[in-house]
Amino acid sequence: MDTRRIDFHVHTRVSPDALDRPEAVVEAARHAGLDAIAITDHDRSGAYARLCAVGLADPAGEAVDGFLVIPGVEVSCTEGHVLVLGAAFDTPEPIAASEAVERAHWCGAIAAAAHPFDRLRSGVGLATLERVAFDAVEAWNSKTIEPGSNRSAGEFARSRGLPVIGGSDAHFAAALGRAHTLVSCDEFTVAGVLRAVLAHRTEIVPGAHSTRELLRYWGRGCFTRPWVFDMARRGAAAAWRGSPRRRAVAITG
Repeated sequence: MDTRRIDFHVHTRVSPDALDRPEAVVEAARHAGLDAIAITDHDRSGAYARLCAVGLADPAGEAVDGFLVIPGVEVSCTEGHVLVLGAAFDTPEPIAASEAVERAHWCGAIAAAAHPFDRLRSGVGLATLERVAFDAVEAWNSKTIEPGSNRSAGEFARSRGLPVIGGSDAHFAAALGRAHTLVSCDEFTVAGVLRAVLAHRTEIVPGAHSTRELLRYWGRGCFTRPWVFDMARRGAAAAWRGSPRRRAVAITG
């Protein structure tokens, strides 16, 4: 049985808030010493389709030149974010977490609660964890900055006997593998990796994004991604709505 280094939470430029092309992400993952990554773009499946089209991923779930790309998606649910691992599909509108789990199972995939106790980044929270039958819990997310949220995720998983995974949640190639998972696989395929996760044959390698990396991410995003400007516009609009001048205009207008 071989142990493989896998990052289960990776974004490409197909996500509106990520920076690098799918091909560059695979190249960076190899360079980082990873054996596999799961492409988990927000509600979009295009990156995995692109990697299959250019021969860097195999739609049959086999490794390509010793490297495995696992199809996935980070689903924006009404309760928070859910990682689907083993299948890629589009979710243009928010769905319930239970529906995301059902859809994953229908596709032969598994579903994990992503950074579930991170209130700053759409974790599903305790009530949803107790109500929805997740297959696994992301017990370490290297982008999490809220103190104790990773620890709480691990404690919940252990208390319920759920498998754990870890991932970088990388939105730029330099952060790949900051946190990842050691997986003991009897078969190095997508199906074999998922079986190993469900069998609890995982060990988390913790890590964190550095402040320098996060600043670089924001700096690059300002020049390359519209979400930065959208966020600035929303912030300015919110400030204007709450300003004394705005209230005066509303009254006199």
